[in-house]
Amino acid sequence: MLSMESFGTLLSPREVIFKTDRQVYSLSKIKDPIEKADKLRRILNNFTRFIVKKGIEYNNRLSSGSPLSGAQLEVLYRFIPTYRNILIQAQIDLKALNEAGHEEKLLYLHNHLKLLQSLRTIHKAYFRPDEMRTQIHNAFRKAEQSSVTRDEILKLINQVASKDNQENLKKLYRDLIVNGQSVSSEGDQLTELIKRNSLGGRLESEGYINIWTYTFFDGLARFGNNLEYMLSKGFGNVMGEVKFRKGFLYKNTEALAEFKPRLMPLDIIVERSPFALTDMTIPGHWTHPAIWLGTEEQLKDLGIWYHPIFKPYQKMIKAGKNVLEALRPGIQINPLASYFNTDEILHMRVPGILQDKERMLAVYQRALGHYGQKYDFNFDAASTDVIVCSELIFQAFGNINWPADKVLGRHSITPDNIVEIIFYEDSPVEFVSIFGVNEQKSMYELDKDEMMHMMGFSLDKSKTLEDGEKRYNKEVTECKIKSSRVRVGSRREKRLKINKCDQVLKPAVYKSL
Repeated sequence: MLSMESFGTLLSPREVIFKTDRQVYSLSKIKDPIEKADKLRRILNNFTRFIVKKGIEYNNRLSSGSPLSGAQLEVLYRFIPTYRNILIQAQIDLKALNEAGHEEKLLYLHNHLKLLQSLRTIHKAYFRPDEMRTQIHNAFRKAEQSSVTRDEILKLINQVASKDNQENLKKLYRDLIVNGQSVSSEGDQLTELIKRNSLGGRLESEGYINIWTYTFFDGLARFGNNLEYMLSKGFGNVMGEVKFRKGFLYKNTEALAEFKPRLMPLDIIVERSPFALTDMTIPGHWTHPAIWLGTEEQLKDLGIWYHPIFKPYQKMIKAGKNVLEALRPGIQINPLASYFNTDEILHMRVPGILQDKERMLAVYQRALGHYGQKYDFNFDAASTDVIVCSELIFQAFGNINWPADKVLGRHSITPDNIVEIIFYEDSPVEFVSIFGVNEQKSMYELDKDEMMHMMGFSLDKSKTLEDGEKRYNKEVTECKIKSSRVRVGSRREKRLKINKCDQVLKPAVYKSL
């Protein structure tokens, strides 16, 4: 049985959801209806408290101006099929309530009261705040890729929250609880379970509970996003074919043989291709990140080659396809040689991740879970059903607080956002090297300091530690409202408020989620 301890610090959010899935599945094996109803009540209570707590936490993060992390987005889209299974297990569809037996009516009342109470609480946390509602609709679209359709879930919700069903619940509560008497010991037990539900007694006084999942303005926003997506897709597909030359690393077998042995599973690589027209529109220095999945030998050494996560991809990895990347045709796994059509590659690593098997597999599951998805031409970090190259890193390494920019009202993750974290104090990602080939076909390597200025960072010499570890400042735009007096007549002055922006240096410090 699920206990509150299960939803505490002992389990991660994704583990809570997986555990709830197993508990919900076990309901189908319980024959006794009273035992099943009681267990359902406890599962639903605990899971609703957990997911609402997460909803409040996520909404606070959005309200502060920060995007949800990859791990938090994963909780949202995994929550949907789990809750759908709870809805299926809990619902008893009695089309002819008048012909149903006393105990059947009590079961119907019990389950639907619990579901209505849960839906009411979840609705307040996820569908009333505008930004949170956008996130949950994105999660709906991601869940649909796992054969959990939005229409199915909304139908299940409507069966409980419809006005007709709420009228049925009111009538049943009056007939069975207020005025009725149980006719069996099982009925007495169900009656006690129903009385524990605080919603039952308030249902009549509070009237109809309106649970909506979509608004007119959501439809307008969705239309605008779809239009923007199609325009951006058209531009990207046409301009993406325009390249003024091949990369200096292209078909350089010597460079490939030099670089490939340095890679470890889950290393992050980021290329710079200034000769591609679409890459010229990407803000910043770097243009395209990807994930090195590892070779068959590397995954066997880690003891994870035969894990179910890798089964669909083993043939590709054996064939030398080891790079997971988001390209305009979609999310693909390609050979490193095809990634080498570039001038320069930055090599990054998350230290210690290969020693933490649970965390490592979670990253692989999130990363490979995007395989085959469409490209995100809206560049929206909140989307999980479509994804762009930098969002792949952002979501796969979901427990890292990657920096983000807000563009046109939505959070966007650029390749430079992925790279800049290596300059942060206490960063969870470390710089390995910058590897490239110049116009003279000579290989070279650069250290971190050789690119800091082009990334908008500078060395903080006052904070360099005794062991040689360096600290950096980031150049940011800081705006303040300043008052200024302006003469508007011979004897009168007017105070104007002016938004004055300056470039200032701020210590680059990593903040955990």
